[in-house]
Amino acid sequence: MQHDWLGLRARDGDYGWYIPKAQSAWPSDYGLWLAILHYLASNLKIFCPHPRAFIEKRLQQEGRWACADVEMALFAYASQFV
Repeated sequence: MQHDWLGLRARDGDYGWYIPKAQSAWPSDYGLWLAILHYLASNLKIFCPHPRAFIEKRLQQEGRWACADVEMALFAYASQFV
């Protein structure tokens, strides 16, 4: 299933994926993307599996999802289908 929630398109460049700035949806859709990540992070019912060292150094709160955690998880999942 695919939804067109965002008008942004990413490209796979020589150094990895990136979002070209020359798009009409930039930066407004990026703000929408952050809102989507925040919504998901706030509503996930499972604990985020942070490395123990992150918790001990207080870089992350145990079990709590941050937007970056959700984005990394989505990227890892989507990468299986590329």
